[in-house]
Amino acid sequence: MENTTQKTNIRWLYLAVGTFAMLFAGILYAWSILKAPFSVEFGWSPSDLTLNFTITMSFFCMGGLLGAQISKRMGSRFAIVISAF
Repeated sequence: MENTTQKTNIRWLYLAVGTFAMLFAGILYAWSILKAPFSVEFGWSPSDLTLNFTITMSFFCMGGLLGAQISKRMGSRFAIVISAF
């Protein structure tokens, strides 16, 4: 019985980590809403905003590739825990 409870608890942890990760992944899709406040707050020009978005997308894609390699070599559970940190 305790083993079942432990498995249920770890599943909730995976759900929480996955949900948290998806919140950060979704921020990229809100860029059109965020760029105007960034421009006002930091005084960024359109080219500065474009550079920021390009760097963000580059690291997002590289993180996806790195995460896939970690998942392939060490398993998806390990990759999820690493991505949480």
